[in-house]
Amino acid sequence: MEMCINDKFEEWKNNAINILNTYFIKLNNHIQVYAPKKSDEEFHSLYVEALRKKDYVEYILDILTFGNLEDKIQVYKTYRKEVTLIAEQNRKSPTT
Repeated sequence: MEMCINDKFEEWKNNAINILNTYFIKLNNHIQVYAPKKSDEEFHSLYVEALRKKDYVEYILDILTFGNLEDKIQVYKTYRKEVTLIAEQNRKSPTT
């Protein structure tokens, strides 16, 4: 049976939520693990990435979870390639 466009979009949206949730958890973990312990300590690159991207990822997740259909479609159009890249990154380094 052929999937209709609505089913395909719903599948993408659910997959994107899972991917972004995994990444969001990873970013929160990086903030905890890699936060500087001393004031003169240099920032770890994963800590900096987490600080830069955490709110952004949360914003996209909020739209996909709670937004109206028009906003969700806009997220698909704007961020689908980035979600694919994040999925690749999650596969390459599932715990870091």
